[in-house]
Amino acid sequence: MHRTSFRSIALASLLSTLYLTGCATEQVWQTTSADSPTTVILRNALIQATVTVPHAEHGLYRGVRFDPSGIVTHVEAFGHTFFGPWRKLGDGTGHDDIYGTAEEFDLDKALGYDEARVGESFVKIPVGVLRKHVDKKYAFGRAYPKVYMPAWQYRQGDDWIEFRQSLIDGPHAPGWGYDFAKRVTLDRDGVIITRSLINTGTNTIDLNHYGHNFIRIDDAPLIGPVYRIETTFPLEWKKVNKHTRRRMLLDGNRATLIEPITKGAIWGMFKLPDPTTPQHHHITVTHTETGGQVSIIGNTSLERLVVWGLGAAICPEPFVRIHLEPGQQMTWSTMYRFASAQPE
Repeated sequence: MHRTSFRSIALASLLSTLYLTGCATEQVWQTTSADSPTTVILRNALIQATVTVPHAEHGLYRGVRFDPSGIVTHVEAFGHTFFGPWRKLGDGTGHDDIYGTAEEFDLDKALGYDEARVGESFVKIPVGVLRKHVDKKYAFGRAYPKVYMPAWQYRQGDDWIEFRQSLIDGPHAPGWGYDFAKRVTLDRDGVIITRSLINTGTNTIDLNHYGHNFIRIDDAPLIGPVYRIETTFPLEWKKVNKHTRRRMLLDGNRATLIEPITKGAIWGMFKLPDPTTPQHHHITVTHTETGGQVSIIGNTSLERLVVWGLGAAICPEPFVRIHLEPGQQMTWSTMYRFASAQPE
């Protein structure tokens, strides 16, 4: 299994933070518009990656669940392909009409939702301000009406792209405000995604953040025994549905499906080591027949680790905690390392 030192993660995070604060590039920020591309292609000598450019009306993803910026939807590296559509998708407005490294700020809640009455607004970072139109618990799959979508800006080079969006504490969502930035950059053998969030409002931001990671390797048509998941700690279920318990074998630090999944989603949550450290934020998925391999390496401790799968996508989902008092900032990074392992 390919491993990367956490010292290099810290260095990459520091360099990426310099870029996010505008200290390392002179490229001009552009506001996304109807004329902006919906995706861009980043390249270096070894890797080519397709990345989304957000726009509320014209972007590839226009739903109200996932962060629409900087989603890596396709990668070609070391003779393999990674990500790509995992099922027949809709028009980009459905909650899961996306693929690749799609990220979300909290599955279970949104800022100000519980306090809002029907007809009032709440905030989904970094989607924007949405309306609570039903008197029900927040649901990530519900199509909440859009109230105010802050503009996105971006700038790019050959092997990197940056995005930023700001919501100002004001009449759309009193008490809530943030500055969000994301940088996607190619490394010699992977992609680094660095995010920065500043709480500019008067309320506390307390959420989790995770990557859904719709992983598909070498265009495999269906998830099944061809995929193996590995972690840096022994795997044991914390919660799991019966469908998954019967079909996913846990053996030490490995998880493998014992048969192709042709019907129904798999879902389970793993127990985490106690204490949990950033060294546990390292998950590798291997296509055992072709040798295509991707490692997901974070520089923050896990809050939880979930596996989900359906269609052509196997999805290890690492969650991290975000707690920001007014004026506080958090920066965190994820490295996607691609490799070609020996087929089995």
